[in-house]
Amino acid sequence: MKYLSFGTQKREVSQIVLGVMRIFSLSVSETADLVEGALDAGINALDAADIYAGGKCEEILGDAFASRPGLREKCFLQTKCGIRTDPDFTWFDFSKEGVFPKVRK
Repeated sequence: MKYLSFGTQKREVSQIVLGVMRIFSLSVSETADLVEGALDAGINALDAADIYAGGKCEEILGDAFASRPGLREKCFLQTKCGIRTDPDFTWFDFSKEGVFPKVRK
């Protein structure tokens, strides 16, 4: 596996990324197995977004990390946010409320 040195800490991040856009049909255990399989293959970079399956993919991934202590620390997680959709329109909302819609004051 080829790696890039990322950020000021020069973290080694795999050039191949595991996308989690389609894990919405997997169980938490299956998702954790998928991530561990990627790690076994040398892939430590994961790509997520809050829009994937309406947030379900990030929720499953978070539950998978919670179910296996230490798993999250082995991964470099890239996520995207602010993408909003209506049936006929997609836009970007990078306001505080758009990026953190579930945060309560």
